[in-house]
Amino acid sequence: MPVDPPVVPRAPGWSVGVAGIVVVMAFIAVSTIVDAAHPSGYRGRHWEGPWPYPTDAVVTWLSIMALEGLVICLVLRSRTRASLAGRALILAIGMVMLFFALVPLAMHAGTPIPEHFGWMALAVVWLVGFAIATGIANLVRARRAR
Repeated sequence: MPVDPPVVPRAPGWSVGVAGIVVVMAFIAVSTIVDAAHPSGYRGRHWEGPWPYPTDAVVTWLSIMALEGLVICLVLRSRTRASLAGRALILAIGMVMLFFALVPLAMHAGTPIPEHFGWMALAVVWLVGFAIATGIANLVRARRAR
């Protein structure tokens, strides 16, 4: 009868990182839905007549945000030997690179794109803060184990 290989345990504290990302996502999603009702950006300033609610743009950018959040949560939750702080820092660096890749879209953008940049900035701040806190917790745990 085959024996299952040992499973790598999840890093302690991964749920805190995931919870923070979910809170940031929820905040930005509500903000995007509410703020899209008001004209903004280049199109908003030059729009004549009543402002139509940009449903397609809101759904598209919230879907992109949800996909990014899902990837972040799955990487933080994964069972690997890589440190949780290292994974969080790599995710933050990836978000910053994606942020700079999307900057050209923001020149004449309406509401959802700048708010997506807000999501990315808050996610980076959270991931870096989480990585620092996790690193400190790992140092304290290692010192107590001695």
